[in-house]
Amino acid sequence: DAIAEGFFEASDAEWPNRSFSSRDGIAQFFHAQLTSLVSEIVGVQVKPSFQFFASYREGAELRPHRDREQCELAMSILLDFSPEPVDASPWPLFVQPPHRDTPTPIAQGIGDAVLYYGREVRHHRETLKSADYSSSWFFFYVHENFQGSLD
Repeated sequence: DAIAEGFFEASDAEWPNRSFSSRDGIAQFFHAQLTSLVSEIVGVQVKPSFQFFASYREGAELRPHRDREQCELAMSILLDFSPEPVDASPWPLFVQPPHRDTPTPIAQGIGDAVLYYGREVRHHRETLKSADYSSSWFFFYVHENFQGSLD
């Protein structure tokens, strides 16, 4: 409903079939709340850098890439998918760690999170087919002593 009411940026030439929002108060709250858990998982103290919400419509894709320096750790949380999957979304995130020849698909159920090293792990999604939309939060973290911009 929030997308239909225009609360999110519409798609553009770079990101067709995607609505987008950064600096959302609810996402900022959860981003901060997950910081200690992420630190515990990776074994070093981290701090949040930035976050955003994106909702992708049929035809959207995410080309293979690695992230920028503010995305040392990347977390993708599937919030909603339509039609609602029985178990996992049919639009997996493909991750390809260094020294791997092929990417591994990771299917997420609604509420599932995937945490990976965004700068090291090449990742992508193939074209979204046979779906109305897929909506996710993307939370990024850097080491606690990171000195650059957090945006």
